Amino acid sequence: MATSSITHNFVIRNKESAVKFVEVLDKSKIKKSTVDFRHISDTKEIKHLLDKCRNVGECENSDVIS
Repeated sequence: MATSSITHNFVIRNKESAVKFVEVLDKSKIKKSTVDFRHISDTKEIKHLLDKCRNVGECENSDVIS
């Protein structure tokens, strides 16, 4: 979302407007996607993964994120 679209002033004058504003904010929340991953820092393990994935088609997504 461009920042220029959220730089307007909002004037909330009553409880009904406040409730509507909060409802709109709640609906606009973006759900975080869940990504399975395993952090690897061992150089041998990294080299093994890179060797396995060196040729296109040899490395499946499950190899990268398992």
